[in-house]
Amino acid sequence: MSLTINEHLITGAEFHDRDGVFVQWNGANWDKTPDWRADRHSIRLALALQERFGVGLGDVVAIHMRLCLEWPLIERAVWGLGATSVPVRDLSLLEHCSPVVAFSDCESSSFSQFNLKVVTLKQGYLELLDHGGVLDTPERATQFRKQARQMAPEVVASIEDGLEYSHRYWMSAIEQFSSKHNCKSGQTNLLTSRVPNMTSRVALYAAWGGGIVRTAFSNESTGSYPESFVIL
Repeated sequence: MSLTINEHLITGAEFHDRDGVFVQWNGANWDKTPDWRADRHSIRLALALQERFGVGLGDVVAIHMRLCLEWPLIERAVWGLGATSVPVRDLSLLEHCSPVVAFSDCESSSFSQFNLKVVTLKQGYLELLDHGGVLDTPERATQFRKQARQMAPEVVASIEDGLEYSHRYWMSAIEQFSSKHNCKSGQTNLLTSRVPNMTSRVALYAAWGGGIVRTAFSNESTGSYPESFVIL
């Protein structure tokens, strides 16, 4: 049993039995993201966040976007550094959580009223990923995993609607979810909601760390899904 969500996700990336961890609609097909790519991209984001913004233990990182492929990569990077993720639906809430940096799928101009460093998916995200790629050596990746594994279960992983949730709490929620869903190897779980609430993210991380199930993000453009998808 993993005591922290960090250990859970690292184990899932190392010992997996699937051809992809995430599945996302590209406009014509469902693209699969392999475990190794999700793992390395998340580490690169973490290394870049650490060097460029000084993100570390106890810091807050706000995430203002719909649930998409980038979300778990960002949140896993934040957790691996010992920082706290804060899903932000209303921008006015940024004044109360004092984040070191914020990620968003909106234009950076939306944040002009805040004295805040912002990384948007259209402007800054790929640059941050590239910067992390320069930093990403085998030694640094190994050090990141070691640091993430050693994170205390009591460390606050996220703040949801003003309430703090530790790594231990997240693992308890993941274990409860897993006990209720009999997942089979090669299965693809479809998250029909693009709202990044705790329910959808528990399902997302249960699958990632479980090592046998893929997670597909909702295709809102056509609403068309393969019959093999299991709708959550």
